[in-house]
Amino acid sequence: MEHREPNFDVIKEVIESKSTVFDVLPQFFAHDDPWVSLAALEVYIRRAYRAYELKMIKYHNDDEPPFVLCWDFVLHKIGQAEFGLPIQSSYPSTPSTWSNCAGGHPKRIQSLTEAYLVGRTAGERTRKGAVVPVPFLDDADEYLMKALETFPSHDKSSNSLNDLNVNSSSKREPTVPKIETDDELASVCVVAVRDAESFDDQEIVSRINTIINKYRDELLARQVHRLTFICGHKDDTYPGYYTFRGPAYNEDLSIRHVEPALAFQLELGRLSNFNVKPVFTENRNIHIYEAIAKSAQNDKRYFARAVVQPKQLNEEIPTAEYMISEADRVINDILDALEIIGNNNSDMNHIFINFAPIFPLGPIDIKQALESFLNRCDPRAWRLRITTIEVRILCVDTDTSVPYPIRVVINNTSGFIVQVELYVERKSDRGSDWVFHSIDGTTKVGSMHLRSVSTPYPTKGALQPKRYKAHIMGTQYVYDFPKLFKQAIENNWIQAVAQNSNLKEQQPANGECTEYNELVLDEHDDLVEVNREPGTNTIGMVGWIVTAKTPEYPHGRRFIIVANDITYKIGTFGPREGKFFHKCSELARRLGIPRIYLSANSGARFGVAEELVPHLSIAWNDINNPEFGFRYLYLTPETKKRFEDTGRRDVITEEIKDDDEVRYKITTIIGAEDGLGVECLKSSGLIAGETSRAYDDIFTISLVTCRSIGE
Repeated sequence: MEHREPNFDVIKEVIESKSTVFDVLPQFFAHDDPWVSLAALEVYIRRAYRAYELKMIKYHNDDEPPFVLCWDFVLHKIGQAEFGLPIQSSYPSTPSTWSNCAGGHPKRIQSLTEAYLVGRTAGERTRKGAVVPVPFLDDADEYLMKALETFPSHDKSSNSLNDLNVNSSSKREPTVPKIETDDELASVCVVAVRDAESFDDQEIVSRINTIINKYRDELLARQVHRLTFICGHKDDTYPGYYTFRGPAYNEDLSIRHVEPALAFQLELGRLSNFNVKPVFTENRNIHIYEAIAKSAQNDKRYFARAVVQPKQLNEEIPTAEYMISEADRVINDILDALEIIGNNNSDMNHIFINFAPIFPLGPIDIKQALESFLNRCDPRAWRLRITTIEVRILCVDTDTSVPYPIRVVINNTSGFIVQVELYVERKSDRGSDWVFHSIDGTTKVGSMHLRSVSTPYPTKGALQPKRYKAHIMGTQYVYDFPKLFKQAIENNWIQAVAQNSNLKEQQPANGECTEYNELVLDEHDDLVEVNREPGTNTIGMVGWIVTAKTPEYPHGRRFIIVANDITYKIGTFGPREGKFFHKCSELARRLGIPRIYLSANSGARFGVAEELVPHLSIAWNDINNPEFGFRYLYLTPETKKRFEDTGRRDVITEEIKDDDEVRYKITTIIGAEDGLGVECLKSSGLIAGETSRAYDDIFTISLVTCRSIGE
């Protein structure tokens, strides 16, 4: 049989295939024809290392099969290169990538590696990799050394004279070098297993650990940074990936079943504020992690990540349409996976998509393109509690031909208000760190402006649990309502300008159509305007005085909003809430401006004197059977004296003698806090009376956004 080395022009179609080939490659890793095996390994390396610069690929075929494939590469991170780098390419054009070149014909950029990395190897450390194919996992015990021998040994105890004196039949144990930092480990070793003969992760890892324990000293002597086992299956299902990092060579569970050469594009380092574990799905192109905040066990969320690789495309497909279709496909795949996983009391779930191709589009083009599919997936995403979609795209400046990374962050924490932030990633002038620079969006300056691109995702703030609680009840968090009014007025302006272009000159700048200040009661129970942080209210009602610039009143008109906070004591109202409502409505009548009431409450408050609960004693009808009920509540003489010493009359009792002991039977509970009993009904009357007067004096609207009792 004739054998020949793999021809790159032949395997290039597989390397650039839009199909996921990682599921079929393992069947050819340990092929009977070793050249077929090398071809499969080269396809794997070239696809997996698209985000790196491959400086050399070499076949070690001087010995008996299996042959080892080695490669040299430079560890560049996507997008982290100086601006101004000329784009270089070596492959035919596809619409997904672009560059200027002589003759006006765009050449294809195989990946961002070529755009960012070609010609930038000076000063960069070249790393080595080696992969050895084996038919079965147990064969790795025999052939792993073939791959390790391709790396130089840093065993300080060996020298040429000693090597001459070593008996060729004996195996010299390497002297393990002292590893000061992980940076000393630079090499990558891969064992490509055709059939692991098992689908049980625990069993496979146990067998791999046995092999690693045998070769641990040799791995350190060869300065192997990571050892990866690609475990194929005979039924052609997607292979398993098990990666072990030195110097301890423990498995990195965060990237189990993820090709480690692609893992950094998932930006898993930004999940450092959470304890994460992978959630495996049928679709191996997406990666989902269940995360629980290290500082708050009740902060649970899912992070979904995906990398979109370059593909061969029909040249008739416009670039923007390709990006939209790919984003749409990936988003829907992620949503399908999350539907199967279930919500599981998670909140603030997050999607991150990293596009590896380079697009000849500007930031505004990308923003408009993404907005077109956002409306389609938004209801479904909100149902799955996805509040952030983050997309990273490499663009090309059509004037200078310079590629640069764009980050689009789409937030929707309230369910109705979508905030879009656009950033350019740039190298800091004060150091080597890369930072976000806000360039556009629904706000003047994005929340991540001038922050490092590696900034960890924050855990839940103080407001999000309250917001989630309100959403579960079917309404909005009270402090989100002013933003909803702003969003509605902005939408109204867009519609009005579309119908009458003359209004364009009067249209407020983005985000400036409303101004509002919160109303609070001071120590004299008078209303004052304040600008304080949301969620700092100490009563169950919140109010604002709003100035809105509408198409009908471009210079602005005022109105007052009063709303229940259903997250404060389940939205009940007492004397303080009644007084606040009365004052706000009275102010609206005095100013002659509209009053809007957003109702979401549980009626009048009937509370519990919490200070009394720990001291209560119960006279049961049958002490052995509490389900038969009780006769009365009482205080013992000791607890009675404790309340008398305070000088307060929080509880009224009468002395009785029962079961041969003195007891103080509770007849009335007053409580230390005002607003626990029937006095709350007085506030209901106050609200009703004021509402009746407002009906006659001003324009009023009452909107029930959730349950509403007694109002």
